[in-house]
Amino acid sequence: MDVFHGKAPALDDNHQIDDISFMVEVVAKTADYSVLVKESGTHFTTTGATGGVNFTLPAVADSTGCVYWFAAEADFEFMVSAPANTMVAFNDATATSIAYTTATQQIGQGCMAVCDGTLWYVFLHSGQTDSAVTVA
Repeated sequence: MDVFHGKAPALDDNHQIDDISFMVEVVAKTADYSVLVKESGTHFTTTGATGGVNFTLPAVADSTGCVYWFAAEADFEFMVSAPANTMVAFNDATATSIAYTTATQQIGQGCMAVCDGTLWYVFLHSGQTDSAVTVA
């Protein structure tokens, strides 16, 4: 039987379908990390990091339909990067990265990345309206 994050649908004692609700796996990374296609649906955080963390998205050709969430919990540089010129982010249709680099403006920052097989669409989720993010 197919499983999702180690869980499979089953019947409970009342013969009702149990435990098939959508669950997001939350994974903390404390160092640079190359995200895997098979991790689609994962929410990555920087919990426990003692320095900057760069999440690198997989190649677009392999990632159609993939979605990831990223959030900074540690007050260190937080970056999400993609293969060159394959990211669409705030005011840039050919970006390669987004970065939160301003000290005291990283905690609570985040984004969601969705791939259509050609581009990564990155939606910024800022902790405040005037937070500093660099799209390059």
